[in-house]
Amino acid sequence: MKACHNIVFPFVAVFFLYPGVSTAQENSMSPVTPNASPEARALLKFFYSISGKYILTGQHNYPNVKGRNTEFAAEYIGKTPVIYSTDWGFAQDGNTDSYLARQDIVNEAIRQNKLGSIVTICWHAVPPTADEPVTFQPVPGADSTRLHSVQGRLLDQQFKDIRLYKQIFSRLVNYHKLNNLIWLWSVDRPSTPARKFSNFYPGKDFFDIAGLDVYGSDFNQNYYDSLLALSKGKPIVLGEVGNPPTPEILKRQPDWGYYVIWAGMVRNTLRRQYDVLMNDSHVLFREDTAYWDIIAPYRATAGLPSLYAAEVKPVNFSGRWVLDEDRSNFDNMGTANQPSELEIRQDGDSIDIKRTMISEYSDRTILEQLLTLDGTEQEFKAPFGNAPMKVSARLSEKRDTLLVDSKMSFGNRDFVTSEKWALQDYGRTLAITQTSNSFRGKRIITLIFDKE
Repeated sequence: MKACHNIVFPFVAVFFLYPGVSTAQENSMSPVTPNASPEARALLKFFYSISGKYILTGQHNYPNVKGRNTEFAAEYIGKTPVIYSTDWGFAQDGNTDSYLARQDIVNEAIRQNKLGSIVTICWHAVPPTADEPVTFQPVPGADSTRLHSVQGRLLDQQFKDIRLYKQIFSRLVNYHKLNNLIWLWSVDRPSTPARKFSNFYPGKDFFDIAGLDVYGSDFNQNYYDSLLALSKGKPIVLGEVGNPPTPEILKRQPDWGYYVIWAGMVRNTLRRQYDVLMNDSHVLFREDTAYWDIIAPYRATAGLPSLYAAEVKPVNFSGRWVLDEDRSNFDNMGTANQPSELEIRQDGDSIDIKRTMISEYSDRTILEQLLTLDGTEQEFKAPFGNAPMKVSARLSEKRDTLLVDSKMSFGNRDFVTSEKWALQDYGRTLAITQTSNSFRGKRIITLIFDKE
């Protein structure tokens, strides 16, 4: 079995009662930590409340990258996973699993909690025979009595001398007197008789949530049924997965409270498969209003604003985009004077737009426009004819659309173009509706760009 122990941290939480819940039921939902904080109690009740109704999405982050894995998942999938998972680390300085990143981990966890995420932190435990840092896999020829790796194998006598999970529980709860923890006992698949769950069961008084790690989409029904029976009514989750469960699996295994995709495994699942999950009302991402509703009491009592009231983030068009002629809607002028590629860098209140234009009589021309998003006009030269032009950009009131206006002076005439930019297909498609006047009259076209 792996030595990875999960702790769910309610950095900010609330205490609230469910209508009609008896005292006996209240006691059964109490955390195993003595004198648990109201925050811990509220978070655990939240997981009881969603059991069998919803499954939360999640993403693991390497210890030394802050929220980079979650950010990538949000960009690749199109929505942000609810669970922010990370690891205390065990490796040397500079490694993605560095144990020296712990203060950054705490800071990022607090930030993610304020954004609306639920935080879970696990620890690939350093063997009791070694000090930090250690390697993940054993070093060839290493002394078996002095383990210096996470996956090293303890001798039988060494294993008899510990019950590691309970020791960590006792250290944090009884020695350090931490009362804001929800304990997640997470095990690997019982793929061999020695790995059966009961061999590693710490007892019901040492965990609040039972978890299972599943890789290779091995969502065996027996694993689910066995863990459900062993949990005796406590919530169950998928602590680590390489691929998320499909809606078909969730119909047979409805009580999973969340899943966490391990760092570096987001692309194990195709985008069209994520699309299926995003269209399932039982699978919740951080942007889903159903999640905002069920987490609202928790945030309200904690003094955090409702996710409805949180500041709406402006849409971000950053990336490299390639024109899709087949899906675009042109008039009889075709692609003339339109960019074949866009390279966009949006940062704060500014946006840098590079348009690659194809000329039939010269090399490709790149028109770069650095604009502020407050509607201020900037002066440029047109790519063809070197005519003077003024360009401005601003976000719509809802901050979900970019409005780009340009005016080019050619001779005694002004040619005005207005563009409306919008992201589609969970951020993977950029649609630009362009209205302009030309020598041939008014022109309205729609350009479709695919993100690379």
